[in-house]
Amino acid sequence: MVSIVYPHYISEENMAVGQDASGKDLTVKIIYIKGKGQTAPSVYMQASMHAAEIQGNAVIFELLAHFCQKQPLGDITIIPQCNPIGLMHRAGAGHQGRFDAMNGDNWNRYYLCPEIDYDAFAQSHITSDTAAYKREFKTLLAAEIDKALSDNLSLTRAKRLAYSVQRHAVKADIVLDLHTDTNAIDYLYSPLYAQEASGQFGFAHVLLIGNNFGGAMDEAIFCPWWRLQQAFLRQNRKEDVLIDSFTLELGPEEVIDQKRAQRQADGIVNYLAYKNVLPASPKGIKTVQYHTRESFKAIYAPRGGLYEWFISPGQKVQKDQVIGRCLQMANNQSFDITLPYNGLVVSINGKGALPQSAHILNLFTV
Repeated sequence: MVSIVYPHYISEENMAVGQDASGKDLTVKIIYIKGKGQTAPSVYMQASMHAAEIQGNAVIFELLAHFCQKQPLGDITIIPQCNPIGLMHRAGAGHQGRFDAMNGDNWNRYYLCPEIDYDAFAQSHITSDTAAYKREFKTLLAAEIDKALSDNLSLTRAKRLAYSVQRHAVKADIVLDLHTDTNAIDYLYSPLYAQEASGQFGFAHVLLIGNNFGGAMDEAIFCPWWRLQQAFLRQNRKEDVLIDSFTLELGPEEVIDQKRAQRQADGIVNYLAYKNVLPASPKGIKTVQYHTRESFKAIYAPRGGLYEWFISPGQKVQKDQVIGRCLQMANNQSFDITLPYNGLVVSINGKGALPQSAHILNLFTV
């Protein structure tokens, strides 16, 4: 048995994120790691908002072991298994933790990106130093989330859960949201402005996304800061986007791979060293292939049937290559599956029996 014993600078508490039908609180565990530096960036990290995506917890386990041996410079807040509702939603052998079984809400699409008068804020802080306006903007964001959380009659379960964990995330300078795909490679979602920093994680593939808000945690964190930067530019003041926020895709869902987790944790440690959160020197960046949102293709089943695949995640495919077969027992026919793209397979649906228009794979096209 391996048991992690916390040193004095690590503590835990439970936070309620909802209630069950008996009125009993549904809680998540929050781990606080006190940094020893005075000015180092702070970090927020969570895993399993899509509750079937469990590999991030193995990564957190490895990181905790590292932080117990080497105290970080910056404060770190971690919420493993951050979705206690989805954690228990199963149907037979399958884990239904991506959506709220009660109403179909995608757990990772209900974070808050508040409506703020960015130009007015920038104007009021046009002579403030960066540290001062950063503190004020964090306070403003936290207040907006508190306001949303106080509106009990408007909160779905997904919103209450998302806002509750986001309230901790908005305090941080760096936010890492740990996810997985179906049967998939490792890859990283990065905003365009953070491209250089994104290479420090050691992922071979990085998907660069725009600065638009689509409901996910990473977007909810970086979009307000990017909009504020643009507002300062309109006031002829040049500022950086002061926050880094990434979604890390850590391979297949519903499985734990500790060797893979160690490698992934090493990549996070390297990034945190690069950002001066950890007292270490970052290693050199490995070769990274950057992909645009336009190159990312979600592919859906052209017909219903039983699917057999001749490819695997990470494999390159050629246009018109036969990559799989669909068997239809209703009419005793089989069909070859081809694609009109050259590309790299990101993920494949792990289920064999699929209706027409079910999601079957993701591809980086080239």
